[in-house]
Amino acid sequence: MKTMIEVWVYKHSAAGCRFLLLKRTKDNGGFWQPVVGKLEDDEQPVTGARRELREEIGLRDTMHISEKLYEFTIDKHYKTGERIAPQIEYCYAIEVSPDTLIDITKNPDAEHDTYLWATYEEAMTLLRWDNNKDALRAIAIQRKL
Repeated sequence: MKTMIEVWVYKHSAAGCRFLLLKRTKDNGGFWQPVVGKLEDDEQPVTGARRELREEIGLRDTMHISEKLYEFTIDKHYKTGERIAPQIEYCYAIEVSPDTLIDITKNPDAEHDTYLWATYEEAMTLLRWDNNKDALRAIAIQRKL
């Protein structure tokens, strides 16, 4: 079974808690999501989560990434919604400082064209997939966000 990882990046500021959402390019579905990627051969999930944070948003300080907080099975293609062979997705979270810089321009796969820091309510409205919403809900409850 193919294994995916999902990492919810969040920060606290005077405006409250914000969650990082990345918008996939039109060719890659054009929807909002957290940091997501697949594990490489023999890679441990938390190692893959750290690698994806570096590749997708340029985040290097990942020492405070959570233990696995949630998991779900994907059975629909991310672009088309058509049925696929089941994949498992492990979900993590990491809090960053309010002044953390995000850089999506160096992603080798050029998957995203923009990003934003969303409130919980905004994120729940913008996310396309229910499993991403379920993961965010579970993480927000577990982390008391």
